Amino acid sequence: MESKSSRPFYLQSDKSNLRIKITIGVILLVLALTTPPLFIILIAYAVYVVLQIKKNKSEEVKKFEEILHLYFDKDYRQCLDRCEEYNYKDNLKIHIIKALCLYEIKDYQGYIHLISSLSDKRLDEDIDVVLKLAQSYEYTEQSDKAKETYKRLVKYHPNSKFLKDKLG
Repeated sequence: MESKSSRPFYLQSDKSNLRIKITIGVILLVLALTTPPLFIILIAYAVYVVLQIKKNKSEEVKKFEEILHLYFDKDYRQCLDRCEEYNYKDNLKIHIIKALCLYEIKDYQGYIHLISSLSDKRLDEDIDVVLKLAQSYEYTEQSDKAKETYKRLVKYHPNSKFLKDKLG
């Protein structure tokens, strides 16, 4: 099983990022004990962490955490419902998770439409998202777009036998 830190940005919990911030705060505290001027930085950082903790208790974060749990539990239909109900700011992570659920329930046209509507450089380099896009094109009999998408993947993985086979 993959570690939590190796997950793509859209599958990372805000709560795990908070643990890292707290760890950094503890390190700063130890350094501040040996270098008193660092106390000013420590105080500013502590205020920042407190605000992050407060944010993580918000309804928005709780709903996102629920969506993540449903996705990891492979309850894709329920996850899709929760994504639809998510009415906070336009959240890229939610859109990507929704698209991944569409793919998993074999709504390939829905996956294509949603992923194609998102514009984020990180998605162009995400092998899982782009590979699923290419496969969705194949499943919906759009072979020209599938080949074009596989060619994009070859740039990042030039030695992939799978991709070479797909390109014939």
